[in-house]
Amino acid sequence: MAKKSNFKVVLKVIKKKVKLRYLLLLIVLLVSNTFAWFIYNNQVDNRIDVHVRAWRIVLTKEDSQISDYVTFNVQNVYPGMTDYTDNLKVYNQGEVGATIRYTIMSANILGTEYISKEGRAEKGETALATDLSSSDLEQKLANDFPFKISFKMGKDSLSAETDETTYTLTVTWAYESGDDAMDTYYGNLAYDYIHNNPNTSCITLKVKIDIAQENTSGN
Repeated sequence: MAKKSNFKVVLKVIKKKVKLRYLLLLIVLLVSNTFAWFIYNNQVDNRIDVHVRAWRIVLTKEDSQISDYVTFNVQNVYPGMTDYTDNLKVYNQGEVGATIRYTIMSANILGTEYISKEGRAEKGETALATDLSSSDLEQKLANDFPFKISFKMGKDSLSAETDETTYTLTVTWAYESGDDAMDTYYGNLAYDYIHNNPNTSCITLKVKIDIAQENTSGN
């Protein structure tokens, strides 16, 4: 009986030690993961390039048509990021009305470059079978990633002398986009890209803005 009692006591001690060991291991893992996430968040937050910036394009009396190329750089992207917004102001100071249009020339998303057919033609290159038109590339950027890249022109025509409009680029990534697999895949891809390319923007977009006086020859 004494041996059996001693055995039970030893067994209880072993169980307590095993439970304690697993508990300590669990605590260490939780602390490590929390610390790693804290470090990652601070690294991202310290370098995030989220702001509202304004460019200006002005069509003056001396201009009949102008084209300008604008590069948008989004330094970091991750689920739950603060929305990124860039604004481009367009003014018409000419004596007649003007029309405006924009063309997406290229987009670099986490190291993968997409060149539009228009962008390829601008460079004097033959379009590839995989190239998209500017409008199709715009749709891809808006729908094919967990982060959403959208372009908006306030209006595509300006009255003479004093009219203006705003061209806006917005990038958003909800903490839960509704597609866990996409969030996980692109979240890991973004983390690796930021880690391996600390001085390179996660997203770079090149856009051409064309402003031209309206044809008044028929008046």
